[in-house]
Amino acid sequence: MKLMLFVFVSLGLTACGAAPTCEPLTDGAWTADGSAFGMAMGMTLTMSADDCTFTVGGWDMEMGPMPTGGSLDGASVVLDGDAFWASCVGDVAGSGSMSGVCEEDGSTWTMSM
Repeated sequence: MKLMLFVFVSLGLTACGAAPTCEPLTDGAWTADGSAFGMAMGMTLTMSADDCTFTVGGWDMEMGPMPTGGSLDGASVVLDGDAFWASCVGDVAGSGSMSGVCEEDGSTWTMSM
């Protein structure tokens, strides 16, 4: 019986796929910049290390829809928000910096502490 349960649980975990892994970003005040944002803007980033996602909010200014967060998989990042922000992908450089490009229009973005 124990062997059957072990096999079932093992197969179930394999079928579901592995959870993403990431180095957690540092919570706190960050600055977003680059042509995707138009100018430097301050915001607050909050990391959820359990599922490798983060939220951003408390923007010091907003020029249209802003990203709402993102997800990490290893050193790769994808932003969340409307369709434009969901097209923004990039790389994480340590726990306090990330940058990339928005595939919708080729604009660049950075976020750093």
